[in-house]
Amino acid sequence: FVPMAALTIGWGWVAAATAGSLTVALPRSSGTKLGRVRVYLSTSCDTAPPRAQCSDSQETAQVFGVDVPDGGLRPGGTVAIDASTLGYPRHSIASLPAGTYCVQAELFPYRRYLRGDGADLLLPVSCVSDAGGDGAYGSPPGTLYSDVVSAV
Repeated sequence: FVPMAALTIGWGWVAAATAGSLTVALPRSSGTKLGRVRVYLSTSCDTAPPRAQCSDSQETAQVFGVDVPDGGLRPGGTVAIDASTLGYPRHSIASLPAGTYCVQAELFPYRRYLRGDGADLLLPVSCVSDAGGDGAYGSPPGTLYSDVVSAV
């Protein structure tokens, strides 16, 4: 788990909300990253971070996800969450009701695996620790998080 400061270009994520879209940028101080960016939105800002409120219950936080570009997300590079990005439980950011949301971004790391037959696979990094079965199955090493920010 690597926390990142929010809304600063030199150190942290940059999240910029515009009509119907949200842009997330990798800090310039980071190296190129492979993975999937997830953006969590919640109207309950005083309990837990939005990413901790995502579940299968009726009270789940909203989440949208997009893979980083081929070759990885470079420092300063951005990904956009817009009306074409699938989400849960609502399918599109365009269908979110107006209001104030707590927003948090996460970059879940992927790793490139080269198989012996020449196939090149890009798969999520395991949440299971190298020691195995210790019961701590949170986020894998290298996961990046933004601070929680408010968006209207």
